[in-house]
Amino acid sequence: AIHGAGRPITRLSRNLPTAMVHPAALRASGMAGQATRSRILCPHAPMDQPSTSARGGAPVAIGRVRRRCDRLLCRHKIHEFSLWRGELPSPPGLDTPGAVAGAATRATPLLTPQRVLDRLNAGVHENARAHFGAFFSSELGGIVTNPALMAIHIDDHLVHRGHGVSTTVPLVQGHLYQLPRYMQAFKRSVYQAGITLPLSGSAMARVIMDTVAASKKSGGAVKFWASAGRGGTGISTKECVESTVYVMVTSEPSQLATYQEKGMAAHASNIPPRPAAFRAIGSTDHLQNALAMGDGSDVGVFTDGDGNILEAPVGCIGIVAKGGTVVVPPFENTAHYISMQRLVELLEKDGASVEQRPVHASEMKTATEAFVVSGCDVVAITKWEGKAIGNGKPGPSTDAFARLFANDVAAQTNNGKL
Repeated sequence: AIHGAGRPITRLSRNLPTAMVHPAALRASGMAGQATRSRILCPHAPMDQPSTSARGGAPVAIGRVRRRCDRLLCRHKIHEFSLWRGELPSPPGLDTPGAVAGAATRATPLLTPQRVLDRLNAGVHENARAHFGAFFSSELGGIVTNPALMAIHIDDHLVHRGHGVSTTVPLVQGHLYQLPRYMQAFKRSVYQAGITLPLSGSAMARVIMDTVAASKKSGGAVKFWASAGRGGTGISTKECVESTVYVMVTSEPSQLATYQEKGMAAHASNIPPRPAAFRAIGSTDHLQNALAMGDGSDVGVFTDGDGNILEAPVGCIGIVAKGGTVVVPPFENTAHYISMQRLVELLEKDGASVEQRPVHASEMKTATEAFVVSGCDVVAITKWEGKAIGNGKPGPSTDAFARLFANDVAAQTNNGKL
């Protein structure tokens, strides 16, 4: 049963759970050597003194040295991926006119499998250490809980071609909120992307729940991906050996959480949206989303050629028009509609007036409230194009919407539903 809130959730089957992958088993997947808590040179320990092991071993002389420590137990706040930059080629005077790199320069290190594993362990950043709970890889055939091993091969088309789809399911009080709907949308996107899942629907659901259980996280999100798979660095999927699936459980706070109290400032983004035929596919190509998030205000909102609002990179947009009617854009051309769809159902059940139609960007200026919905979060948009919406603060309707979600989550968890 999934860990959390003291309430177990019945599994879909009584088969054996998804396998946990021991680091030593990585030999079979191309990573030779055993991932152990090997002692490495801590980059933040004092220099120019004899190096001793974390457990009181004998001094180690390596010229200008740092004290040795067990990186997995190291608690330095700063730990950057540039740990090993001192070993990369950086010959003095190479920028001098006429200088030529040659035998006198330092060669790029050729790493042994064991050294790679050591460095993967050493390179775990604090966010991963605090929040990354578990990771399933169909390549490994099981689950790992060490963030250092949550990796994807470079020849996976998900990586070098963006040929993959993904979705994120809210994890609340040990329960996966609206999982069946997210799974249905995910499978539809997989089909539209020309990918064949290597797992059946029930097996995929079992893997997801087992990964959550292994993570021991009761709150956060479950993210999963499907890819055309590995096999080469070309474009065609003909080279792919088999499609791949990855599942990750993280307790990171949602992107909207930091805006709950003050709301968000938004504007119509200058970044063009993806073509209509691709917007409804939850693909991993989020370049437009990333650019729109750094486009001036807190979030840039995508609009179509007629100036109608499509969606934001972080979720669906809605407004409360004068008179109290809640107006939301159509769901057809967005990949984030599940949360808004559920909110509309809850509002209609509660007797609210809801209208679904195209919303022109100019209506943001006349709305009494505006909001964005993602997962279980509802956050007010308090500014549009630099001007306040309403009184410039989160309004009562947005607060009421958030309570509807909270009550819905409570009702479902009390009933033991997924």
